[in-house]
Amino acid sequence: MSTLHIVRHAQASFRKDVYDQLSDLGVTQAECLRDYWVRWGQKFDVIYSGAMKRQTDTATIMMPEISAIDEQDPTVMAEFDEHDTHAIIRHQIAAMSKDDPTIAEEASQMYTDRKVLMRILHMTMHNWQQGLHASDDIETWAAFKKRVESGFREIIDDNGPGKRLCVVTSGGPVAVAMQMALGLTDEMALDLTWNIRNAAVTVFGYDKDGMQLIRFNSVSHLEYHDEPNLLTYL
Repeated sequence: MSTLHIVRHAQASFRKDVYDQLSDLGVTQAECLRDYWVRWGQKFDVIYSGAMKRQTDTATIMMPEISAIDEQDPTVMAEFDEHDTHAIIRHQIAAMSKDDPTIAEEASQMYTDRKVLMRILHMTMHNWQQGLHASDDIETWAAFKKRVESGFREIIDDNGPGKRLCVVTSGGPVAVAMQMALGLTDEMALDLTWNIRNAAVTVFGYDKDGMQLIRFNSVSHLEYHDEPNLLTYL
């Protein structure tokens, strides 16, 4: 059976000066997934990663143990990069604040109040998805989706049937893969991203006719340790 395992990167360094690197907890999460797959004898014919450091570092921690050919490094494809969430949020807040100054005031609390953070995330990301306050400097939702879809189609076409593929990426590309498999609307796909955990695994079967969902957002490799702090979204 042809399978595609898509892993959301382990926890990055939220609220730090440099977000795009794994936290200490993120390193542990990636090690937990690696060890879980080693116990089950899970090996992959090819392991891909987006080009972002949090993605490549998650993949590198798991290699070469999960590579069927003992590769040391993942095959890096920028098609699996996340959208620039921080740039989108900054741009949307600035644009919305021109009409409603209270937006900027509320946004100033987003890194200390989780409820405010989620409200700002939902508002700004859905505005971006709908093309509101568009900027030439920021990738559109349509362009992002097209880029990610092309990446998944490329690796499926290149590898053909009977392969086990792994892609380490981010929540956005996982949601696009779900949309490809299930025919979700754009809004439904974006809303999925809020629920995808760090180091979670989503599995698809694939053939010439497309992708079929087998498992979504699995963190059994983390739950196994009975340590609630391993289960994170940010």
